[in-house]
Amino acid sequence: MRAIIKDMVCNNKGFSVVEIAIVLLLISVLALGFAWSGKQQLELAAYTEARALIQEIVSKQKAYASKNMGNYKSITARTDFAALDDTINIDARKNKYFKDFTTSSRVEQGKDGRGQTRDLNMLSVTVYGSGNISDVTRTATYNRFSDDLTIH
Repeated sequence: MRAIIKDMVCNNKGFSVVEIAIVLLLISVLALGFAWSGKQQLELAAYTEARALIQEIVSKQKAYASKNMGNYKSITARTDFAALDDTINIDARKNKYFKDFTTSSRVEQGKDGRGQTRDLNMLSVTVYGSGNISDVTRTATYNRFSDDLTIH
């Protein structure tokens, strides 16, 4: 009996199937955790880039409107990724996730920042995802009189 136990203890030539299964299970759980965390980080990075591009567009449109009787410039940058001209210079080619954008303006009745009913010159901005997030679109509306930017 003593010889059999001694042979079992000294006969360590490899890992058992149970040990290998446990290691594979732990590696799988860790890999899934990292993949889920990476997806969240990608979404956060893309949203931050979209917000920065929208804020840049609105800032340059505000400057343009101040020189052009409150009117915004309509921009469609769906093909060349940039609106480069003498009046507005917005270059989204450096972005990783959002390279395409459009802007449009409309006038609608509403309350200005002081509560007065008047024609409001609204600016709409849409940025379009590319690459891994080509199905993502962010839109924003800017109200010039209340200086309110709403990102959807």
